[in-house]
Amino acid sequence: MKPTPFQILKFLNSTNCKKCGFETCLAFATHIYAYGPKAIDKCPHLTEEIKKKIIALFPHDKSDSPTTMIEMWEAYRLKLKDLPRKDISKVNGITTDEKGNLIFLSLGDRIIVTDNDILNENATLTEHDKILFYYYLLHVHDLSGKYEFCDYRNFYAKLKVRDVKQEEFEIKLQNAVGNNIKALEDSLIKLGGEIYHEFKKVYDISYIVHIFPRVPVLILYRKGDEDFEPYCKFMFDKGCNVCFDSEGLEHLADYIVERIIKNL
Repeated sequence: MKPTPFQILKFLNSTNCKKCGFETCLAFATHIYAYGPKAIDKCPHLTEEIKKKIIALFPHDKSDSPTTMIEMWEAYRLKLKDLPRKDISKVNGITTDEKGNLIFLSLGDRIIVTDNDILNENATLTEHDKILFYYYLLHVHDLSGKYEFCDYRNFYAKLKVRDVKQEEFEIKLQNAVGNNIKALEDSLIKLGGEIYHEFKKVYDISYIVHIFPRVPVLILYRKGDEDFEPYCKFMFDKGCNVCFDSEGLEHLADYIVERIIKNL
């Protein structure tokens, strides 16, 4: 059985120095949990002795079931060629090119699905990104994209139920934007965002962006004043639950936030 992120965290120096590329040591421990012990080299503080102890936490027997994101993606990669491309290309917003590759937009970026990979023309996709994209293509016909929005907490897995006012990805965007509403609006427009008028009187920003065709996300934002801090809220189409769980949507929300911040 794989160790938990907290078991891995005990072997890290917990200084949150960010030299590994992650905001906290816990985030890095979660990355090791997802991607396996090969990821430990990103931390410059780990001695060879500590690395061996972390590696020892992971099962050595090779089972048929993949245990890391890298292994999971390699298993799904082999199935890409079996996707029903003709049927999928009938979905509005998805086409095929002369080579038979599936083409669609994700936040304005052109995504290409070949027989053995999923590529973003403008950025590098992680294995986790590709797995979620693959799930999307498998279930795209079951998605309605009707703009029936609900709170992210409606998608919580039973083990993740918690009493929170905001999610980390909402707070992250809030901290980056502050009261710079114009910059946020410009960034959302660059990502293909469109105004959603139902909440326009309540929020300074009420925009829909599409992660994929038929997967709209509503981003609401209200600037702060003397009494209240800025406030950000993400809402997801109810139909998303046919192919994404709460963890998957959280990853996609982080994906959106990073793109928005990059354009600010």
